[in-house]
Amino acid sequence: MNMIMNQLKTLNIPKVDLTGKVAIVTGGSQGVGFGTSLILAKLNCRVIVASRSAEKCEKAVSEIKTKTGNENVDFITLDLGSFKSVREFADQVLQKEKAIDFLILNAGAVYHSYEKTDDDIEKNLQINHLSHLLLALLLIPIIPKSKESRLVFVSSRLHLSGKLTVPDTLHLAPENFSKFQRYNDTKLMNVLTVKELSRKLYNTGIIVAAVNPGLVKSNLSQANSSDDFSGKVEKCLVTAFSNLLGRDEEQGAMTSVYAAISDDTATGGYYDSCEPSKYNPLADDVKLCAELYSESLKVIGFDDKGIFV
Repeated sequence: MNMIMNQLKTLNIPKVDLTGKVAIVTGGSQGVGFGTSLILAKLNCRVIVASRSAEKCEKAVSEIKTKTGNENVDFITLDLGSFKSVREFADQVLQKEKAIDFLILNAGAVYHSYEKTDDDIEKNLQINHLSHLLLALLLIPIIPKSKESRLVFVSSRLHLSGKLTVPDTLHLAPENFSKFQRYNDTKLMNVLTVKELSRKLYNTGIIVAAVNPGLVKSNLSQANSSDDFSGKVEKCLVTAFSNLLGRDEEQGAMTSVYAAISDDTATGGYYDSCEPSKYNPLADDVKLCAELYSESLKVIGFDDKGIFV
């Protein structure tokens, strides 16, 4: 009942002027990411939309400029299914921008069958967790050391059902893949990553938070549904439920923007409907958070020496 009541609330954010600030929104060309980019642009922020399709990015940027009158909106293509693409994206940002004030790691995927990326990693894991961690680590050097700087990971209420053992969950065998559990597990990884990064970045002032956008009228949950009978039934149920209770793109984006701009955002926090919320108690396991982070670094091939200074 609580979840339904939260879904029906109209969410609001502080009215602030973000002139001079720069934000990156992954998955910013559609859904919650588009809503996030749109709201930030309305607040006079410079917004860099990051998505895989240049065509969708161009369309999104054009629409945002038209709706907001903010011409300081741009895009750089980013494929989170490729570590090479993540590194190339970060290189372009580092060349073009002096600072990134808000890094909103919003993009996500739901794959209902076991598929691997070109990096030989299961797709849900790489897109939802590993590539976002890599991007954050690559860009932390140009995030100002200030409590006004934010790293926001978009998780999900479904992380509450997530399970995690390290290193097993990161090296899942195909026969152990569950189309429902895998997404939940990767969203739990987002929350544990926030906890670990909040500790590592504590002395810098940079605030790291996780958010749940709530149920949104988005095609994410259906994008990779199977075409068999169970997949079709799932699509119908998700569509009916989201049409009944789902938020629109801007309402779905409110908690992400809230976490990015509110003075009340606490580092390491988890937010739902623009307020602190209950999270999976596994995130309070400091040892597990550290193990997940360490094993993730091995998988992405990254040395974080000198990053957290």
